[in-house]
Amino acid sequence: MKHKNLYTDTGEPKRICCYWAKRSDCCDPITVVLTHAQYIDKIYQGYIVYIGMTESGNHYYGSQSAGTPFHAGSRVKFTDLPEPCRETVVDIYRKVWEENYFIMA
Repeated sequence: MKHKNLYTDTGEPKRICCYWAKRSDCCDPITVVLTHAQYIDKIYQGYIVYIGMTESGNHYYGSQSAGTPFHAGSRVKFTDLPEPCRETVVDIYRKVWEENYFIMA
C-alpha cells in the first residue's frame, strides 16, 4: 500500500499532532497523536492512537475512544520536540506508514 503526502517539504511527518504538558507532575509529558489512524487499519476506526513519551524519547503506545475527552497538554510543533522525541516519532511514523507496521495499543 502506497501512501502519498507523508512528509512536508522539510521532511517533517504530516499525519501527527504534537502536545506537551509542562506540568511538573506529568511523568510522560509529550504526546504525539497519529492522525488518520483509521486509514492505517480498520481496528483504529473510532479511536485516537497516540505515542506518550518522556523528553528522552522513552515511549509507549495508547489509544482511546474518539468520543472521550483527550487532555494532552498544549499543542506544539514537531520541531519544538526534543531531538530524541523527534527521532522516536520519525521511526514509528516510518514503520506505520511506510512499512505498514500496525501498532496494537
